[in-house]
Amino acid sequence: MEPAVFWRLTPVELRMMLGREQMVPPLTRARLAELAAAFPDIRPDTRPDKRKDQDDGGNRNAAGTVAGA
Repeated sequence: MEPAVFWRLTPVELRMMLGREQMVPPLTRARLAELAAAFPDIRPDTRPDKRKDQDDGGNRNAAGTVAGA
């Protein structure tokens, strides 16, 4: 195909030429949920049940040291 012909193609024509099987399917809610479960935004060390301040009853100050220690 000549470059001039290629650049005159519409997006629909280009998609038809490439074929639907070569296109990435759209992201579905189910696939998004799978990805969110596989790659959570929260780090394991910041989960509420794993926080360090719960070990001392939450008595850490702004510097991260235990109050009264």
